Amino acid sequence: MTKPTVFNYEIRQEDGLWVIHVPELGLVTQAEHLRDTDRMATSIISLHLNVRPENVVVKRSNTIGLPKGVAEAVDAAVEARGRWNAAQNEAGVETLKAIHRLRENGVSLRDTGYLLGLSHQRVAQLLEGDKTRSKSGTSR
Repeated sequence: MTKPTVFNYEIRQEDGLWVIHVPELGLVTQAEHLRDTDRMATSIISLHLNVRPENVVVKRSNTIGLPKGVAEAVDAAVEARGRWNAAQNEAGVETLKAIHRLRENGVSLRDTGYLLGLSHQRVAQLLEGDKTRSKSGTSR
């Protein structure tokens, strides 16, 4: 399987459309809605390079022609959400480790929940979800 190539693209609004520019390849296309820009950028790049869309990863500049203070606020929010998501994932992994260790040491579901600040029902859900992932071969 080919490793996906990452391309950056810039967008700006013109005449009610979002103009998409891929500077690295000198490509330009457009989208009616902001939510379609990733798909359109991926499409034009994959067509231009004659590769499957799965082999293209696009990263949009969040500046989108907004005033500097607004663009910086958008960038800061996106970066913060990325850190938050990473922290949530780490918290989930560490919580599961703690649940397993507590249960292996004979601590009840209720007491495990109490120690971790969770309900005993949530502890049971996490254990069940972990069992399901283990059976299917997927991991967190």
